Order: sequence, then structure tokens, then C-alpha cells
Amino acid sequence: MATLKNTTINDTGFFTVPTGTTAQRPASPVEGMIRYNTTNKNYEGYQDGAWVNITVSTASIVSTNRVLYYDFGNIVCYPGSGTTIYDLSGNGNNGTMGSGTSYSANNSGIVTLSGSGSGITTSYKIPGSARSHSYWVYFTTLSHASGYQLSGTQESGAYTYIGIQNGGAMYYYMGSSTGGSIATSLVSNTWYNLCQTMSSSGAVTLYVNGTSVYTTSASVGNTATANFYVGNINGNHNITGNMGMILLYTAELTAAQVLQNYNAVKSRYGY
Repeated sequence: MATLKNTTINDTGFFTVPTGTTAQRPASPVEGMIRYNTTNKNYEGYQDGAWVNITVSTASIVSTNRVLYYDFGNIVCYPGSGTTIYDLSGNGNNGTMGSGTSYSANNSGIVTLSGSGSGITTSYKIPGSARSHSYWVYFTTLSHASGYQLSGTQESGAYTYIGIQNGGAMYYYMGSSTGGSIATSLVSNTWYNLCQTMSSSGAVTLYVNGTSVYTTSASVGNTATANFYVGNINGNHNITGNMGMILLYTAELTAAQVLQNYNAVKSRYGY
């Protein structure tokens, strides 16, 4: 095979890059390789010892009122090394990966969480006003020593978190004091998009994979003084599994917007 150097393609057509599944990646990759991954449905390149996603389409993700946006497959969010997660929303709400937290190129870029001690710490404070949180999460076990696996902020009068209690029942809190388990159970080793929204009047809706599963009303609560966490709350109730795209808004997303965000990236997570 000929090796091309400093080549200009002056045409309006196309050229085809190598195509294959994740399992068909080169056995001995080198820096600068580029290919199309048919498993993850994205173009990827080999950089700093790992395959990184280089083309995630985010045009369809709701951007209005977005205040925190983590996409671990975007090299601007996570460059492939270190412990800093960079906020793509433009608001500077960066995060720090804790012990037991690592990057994986699976699903076009995710973080893996090993339970106690793992997660991402931020300095973001959830406001006492309308808000929406969306998480892609994959539980590898349905039990934890603390009884729960959660993500968000836990603070009296300023709750916003969601996840599961032991056994897989969805568990949440929002506002000043409203929450608990609901009659929707999740299973292990499956990707889910969990979204919780709250209006300025306290209307709460929970969604799984773009579909509403629970509604109630609550007091909006106060602006939090405790930090927002990905993969745990206040350093406790750590998730064991994986987490993908994280989106936070200072507004109540409509049902159509929640579904829009889900549809925009669902193929990355097997849907």
C-alpha cells in the first residue's frame, strides 16, 4: 500500500476512512489513526494511548438555559488524561474525578465508577428555582452498603438528586423535602437516561428514556450551599457502574425537550 504524505485532495466528492466495530480496532494502534466505529456510530482517533470520539453530533441537544454539560467523549470535555472534567456549557462548572473513577472510550466516551470513593466533584450550587437534570447511567449492581446509588446534591431544604435504592427502585428528592422511591424499577447492566425536572411553581416530573414515569408537586427549596456531584451525593451513596452525558439546566425542560435530548444521543447507549 502506498503511503501518502502532504496530500491535497482537490475535489467535491469524498474519501472513505477505515470502518469497523470496536472489536475490529487495530491490535497495535499508533498515534494519529482515524477510523469510523460502527459499534458506537462515530469517528474516532487514537490519542495519548486511547481511542477517543472525535465527532459526536450535539446540534440537537437543548442549549437554552444549560449551565453544566459533560460529554466525556468530547476531547474538549475530557482530553484523555488527568482528573479534570471541563464544562462544555461555557459556564466554567468543571469537575474533578475522584479515586476509583476512570475514562473509557466505550459508548463514545464514558466514565466508570467503582463505588465508594468514586465520582466527580464540582463547585456548582443548584439554585432554588426551576431546574432540570439529565443523566445517562448504567448500574452494574443494584445494591450498595449505604442502601442507595445516587447523583446530585443532598442538602436539607435544597435537594436535587436521583438514582436507585437497593433492589433497583428509582429514588429521588427535589426541593425542600419531597421525594422517596417510586414504582419504577431499573435493572443492572442496562443504560438509562434519567431526567428530573422542576417548574418555578414546584411541579416535579421524572423521566426514564424520554418518557414521563412520575409527577408530583413540591416546594422549590433554597439555593444549595453543598456542591453538586456526579456519581454520588456529598461523597456518599456512590454509583457502581458507568455514567455518560450529563446535562443541567436552570429551567424546567418540557416533555418534548427531554425526549429531544434522549433521541439526540440514544444510539451511543444502545437504543
